[in-house]
Amino acid sequence: MHRLIDWTEIAADGAAHYSDEYLEHFGERYLSSGMQLRGVSFEGYLARPKRYDSHASGEPLPLLPRQQRVQRRLIDLERVADLSSFTGERNGSLGL
Repeated sequence: MHRLIDWTEIAADGAAHYSDEYLEHFGERYLSSGMQLRGVSFEGYLARPKRYDSHASGEPLPLLPRQQRVQRRLIDLERVADLSSFTGERNGSLGL
């Protein structure tokens, strides 16, 4: 089996330069896994492909900070709705 060499060279400007073989291999994987549709930049994927490949198998990517805030807010709203309906039922009202 052919082994892909993770060859990177850092230029004077600090940017990483990858071999053509590396770019072709991971470029195909990036596109076929739909990472661009999930908001992952190609540069970010190239820097840490193993991190993202584990999620391409169906495992969700970690939520972004803004998504985490929305998730917490939804959980809080759900708790309030649960408490409201519970309180309404105890008082004999419909909880509307």
